[in-house]
Amino acid sequence: MKKSLLRCLVVLAVCWANSTSQAQTVLSGKIVYVYKGDLYVKVLGTGTVTQLTATKGTEQHPSISPDGTKVAFAYLGNQTRDSGIYVMNTDGTARSRLINFGATPA
Repeated sequence: MKKSLLRCLVVLAVCWANSTSQAQTVLSGKIVYVYKGDLYVKVLGTGTVTQLTATKGTEQHPSISPDGTKVAFAYLGNQTRDSGIYVMNTDGTARSRLINFGATPA
């Protein structure tokens, strides 16, 4: 349990520390940003923009990994059980929840 809490705090610290603003982060030639509550990635060399999410909830505080392959973000869903810290590939695949905001402590 302590390791999970520590992991959560580290992920949150990285998300907020690496963000150049609440809505975007730039690293490895890519910018990940929030537009109308969804995440987008733009490749700076080509200008290619890809929508990563299309949810009913709101994604916030994106943070891209140093190698540019993953993005971590907070998701505030319409249902509390869906809200949490997520990570996925910068192409929008392999989304997984790391921390569940709606979880009941054991």
